[in-house]
Amino acid sequence: MRYLVIAGCVDVRSGKEFAVGDEFLPEPEEDQAERLIAARCLRVIPSDAPVLPGTGSADRKIVELEAENARLADANEELRGRVTQLAIDAGAAQSAAARRIAELTDAHDAAQARVENLLADLAAATAPKPEGEQDGGDAPPSKASAKSKA
Repeated sequence: MRYLVIAGCVDVRSGKEFAVGDEFLPEPEEDQAERLIAARCLRVIPSDAPVLPGTGSADRKIVELEAENARLADANEELRGRVTQLAIDAGAAQSAAARRIAELTDAHDAAQARVENLLADLAAATAPKPEGEQDGGDAPPSKASAKSKA
């Protein structure tokens, strides 16, 4: 449908300003048209009405392409913002992962050192003792052996 602007307004999709007497191009979405008609900004142009000057098919196509270009520019800007945010989030995740890897590496190294110490203690405790140290070589002599020496 075609719409005649009867009160100045702005197309929220493209930011284009319309003056009284303009044809609202590109045609608004159905819900947008309903709002603008209810607000007394637009009036439906009868289908048998002549094309207004400056709104021929070539001009209409240019207006539509300009509106599409504006929508694409907005979408492009939004996508750039998303990509930037994703890059920031990825950097933060990478930093957090690197910190966690360092923490786990430190914990692993500490556990490995503890295991090595325990293994050394176990080896020392189970190693055969030299001949003089077997059966309490460091123990004080018993009474019986002390009497025989006396």
